[in-house]
Parts: sequence; C-alpha cells; structure tokens
Amino acid sequence: MRRYLFIYLAGKTENDKKTYIFAALSGFTMLLFYWWYYHPGFTLIYFVVLIALLFVYKKQRKVIIYSAIIYFIFSNPIYFFYGIFNLFGFIKNYFTISKENVIGFPNILQTITEAQHKPVMEVLRYVMTSPLLTALGLIIFIVIGVLNWRRFLSIVPLFLLGLLSFKSSNRFAMFLAPFAGAGLGVLIDYVYKVGSEKLQDKKVYVGVGALSLFVLMIVFVKNLTAIDYVPRPSINPNIIKSFINMNKKLPQGAIWSWWDYGYAIEDIVGFPVYHDGGSQGSPKTYFIAKSFITDNQSKLYKYVSYFDNYGMDEIKKLIEDNISALEIVKNVDAFDGKPVNENNYLLFTQDMISKFAAFNFIGSYDFKKKQSEKVILALMTCQKVEKNVFFCDGNKIDTNKGIINKKVPLKQFIVTVNGKIAQRKSYSFKKGLNAELIVKDGIIYYMIIGDDKYYNSNFNQIYILGNYDKRLFEEVYNNFPFARVFRVRK
Repeated sequence: MRRYLFIYLAGKTENDKKTYIFAALSGFTMLLFYWWYYHPGFTLIYFVVLIALLFVYKKQRKVIIYSAIIYFIFSNPIYFFYGIFNLFGFIKNYFTISKENVIGFPNILQTITEAQHKPVMEVLRYVMTSPLLTALGLIIFIVIGVLNWRRFLSIVPLFLLGLLSFKSSNRFAMFLAPFAGAGLGVLIDYVYKVGSEKLQDKKVYVGVGALSLFVLMIVFVKNLTAIDYVPRPSINPNIIKSFINMNKKLPQGAIWSWWDYGYAIEDIVGFPVYHDGGSQGSPKTYFIAKSFITDNQSKLYKYVSYFDNYGMDEIKKLIEDNISALEIVKNVDAFDGKPVNENNYLLFTQDMISKFAAFNFIGSYDFKKKQSEKVILALMTCQKVEKNVFFCDGNKIDTNKGIINKKVPLKQFIVTVNGKIAQRKSYSFKKGLNAELIVKDGIIYYMIIGDDKYYNSNFNQIYILGNYDKRLFEEVYNNFPFARVFRVRK
C-alpha cells in the first residue's frame, strides 16, 4: 500500500522537493515489490499513474519530467524495460486465454483451475460467501471512488486487475477483497453517523447501539469469511513422506513428472526436475503430457532420452528459426537415441490421477484441427460395498453384471493391490468403460472409471496397473498409490 500512498502524495504535495522524494520512494517500493512478485509490468503501470496524477494536480512540466526520471532510476531501469514485455505478455495471456501459446503449443493456462473463467456469482463468492454482500461492497466503493476520483486514482490499476476476474482468470478475484471490504466499511460508518445525529441527545443509546451493531457485524461477517477455515495441506503428507524416502533411498538423478510439484521435489527430494512451475509454459509440457497419455511406452522412453540428451537447446534453435510447433514435434519424434545419464526417474503421484484430463488436453492436441481429443475418466471414492456392488459418490457400480447405474456397460473390472493386478473380470459387452479398484493394504482408496484411451495410456498401465516394459524401465520405489518411481534404463 505504500506505493499507492507515495504516488498520491507526490501529486498532492505543493512542495516540488517533496514531489521528487515521493517519486523516488514510489520507484523504490516498486523495486522491492518486483523482488517479491516477479511481474515488472506493475512498474510500468504505476509509472503511468504517477505521471497522470502529476498532470491532474497541475504540476509544472519540469517537475513532471524530473519526477519521471527519478521514478525510472529508483525502480531500476532494467526492470522498467522488462515491464514493457511483461505487460504485453500479460495482456495476451489473460485478456483472451487462447488454445495455443505464442509458440503454437497448447496453452497450459487452459488446464490451470485458478486461470479458468468463472460465472459472475462464483467470482463474487470467492471474495465472501455471500455474493450479494460482495457486490454491495464493490458498488459502494465504486460510487465513493467516482466522487473522490483524484484520491482513488493511484489504486485504480489494482481495482481494474480485480475486475479482470469477471472477464478472464478467477485468480484475480482476490484483488477485489479490500475494495469490497472498504465499501462495506463506508456503509457501516454512514449508518453509525446517521444514527448518532438522530440520537445525539441519547448518547448512552448511541453507544450501546453502536456496540451491539459492531458485535452483530463480527458474528455475521465472520461466517462469511475464511477465519475458521483450516485448509488441507497443499501436498498429501504421504506424498511428502515419499519424497523424503526418495531422497534417502535413490541415487541422485533427474525427475520426469508433471510440473505441479516440481519445486517441492527439488526442495525435498533434492533432485533436479525436467518440469516445474517455471517451465510450465514451455514445449516440454506438451511432450511430458504426451508421454503420459500415449499407449506407446517406447515413445515415453524416447522423450525422456531426447530431453536428457538435449534439454531445451535444440527446440530453442528450432523456435528461433521460426519452425512450427508441429515440425518441432516431428523433429523430437525422429530422435532415436538413449539417455546419456545413468539415473532418470519417472515419478507418478496420487494427485496426477485427477490431472489426467489436463494431460490429455495438452498431449492429444491436434495442431492442424486446433483441438484435443476427448477422454472419459472419473475418480471416485466408495462409501460402501454390498455383494460386489460398489456405491461410489452417488454411483452404483455392479461388478456382478458389469453395469454402472443400471445403464452404462463395463468391459472389465480390475482390482489392483499395492500397484499390481490382483483380480480381473471381463464382461460380454463389446463397448463400454473400464473399472479399476485401487486397494492398498486391504483399504479401498479409489474406483477409477475410464474409457479405452485412459486404460491403454502409459500413465495407467505403468503407474496404476504396474504393466511396464522391463527392458525400458525398472521400478525403484513403490508407495502406491501415493507415489511410484521407475528408473529409465540407459
């Protein structure tokens, strides 16, 4: 908030020297902000806001120019110029979330939950449980802001960023919270003042009424906030335990897995990864996703081998030569080598089951048709079992007859125990889905219902069913279903 205050004060003060000081402080706080939040586009935006405010308060041209130079220097000129490209990238990514990124590969933002566009009422509910109360707070803030626009000009960019959640990604909804709260605060203050004026001769009643209103608001609003909410760990403790054990039991190597836990793996396991949050937008995302969804284990081996040999170097050269994404894929598919390093590991974790749809969206993308193939996959928890009939999340799965909800046929029912097939039952239906019961140490964890595309995928065959090509891979760690690791043979 200091940068907003400094920018406002730079315009408000009548002393030119103080204007320069506040411009310097504004630039310096943006430098600190950049160190915390790697988005230099904000530096450029608030440079424009500073100049606009100085014009609004009718500063001399010399003062405006000097203030701009001072802000530019104190915010770090290098980061300032970075901000130009960052801002254009932000506009391209979030004003319209396209199916492809700038290189031509499928856009990872299409698969990230917090980047998805949500209905208006749901966005409002992200701020407070009551969307109507959120809307009321925002409307009041907008009215007050318009009536006092000079004072509010310095925080307009942040408010507009919050409003972007109605147009684009729901991740921006958090920026609306302070404005909705401020609007409701103005309403409470107004009610209190009006009540005080009408009851000025009865100060005792005013005090009691104000205190009562305050207590009621605390009780009422408390239920609309996350004060009592205790979030679950971002990563399942059993997965964390697996990471710790991997660090103790496995020789140093590189991890081939999905990007979500990339940084956690680097931190806890201590191994480098091919894919993390910093590289999620690169072509590697496509190849890793494709390696999981394809039914060809040799292709999975090929992709790991390619990136072990070349990393991103060869692909970067092709991108610099304006080679299309499709031709880049053909180039990688033509590789016919082996890993150069002794220890490359495939890591599968429990959370990846629910992310298979994202793998499929990315990995099955057709560069000519500009669309992905469909896949059917449902991950269920089962509440009870009666005579081989499973009741899972409102669904009735009859493994005697091979029928789901009395109408959807099953081709087969498989029970996996500790990552190995323990039981398989086939049915007479030529078309249908596949059911897989995930069991560990006698405990039923999940029921997975999937089509043939999911069933035949490397992900399912290697991780869930334990059907892997022993000529290409070697299992080195098994804490199924939480984590499972295979070494890629050299």
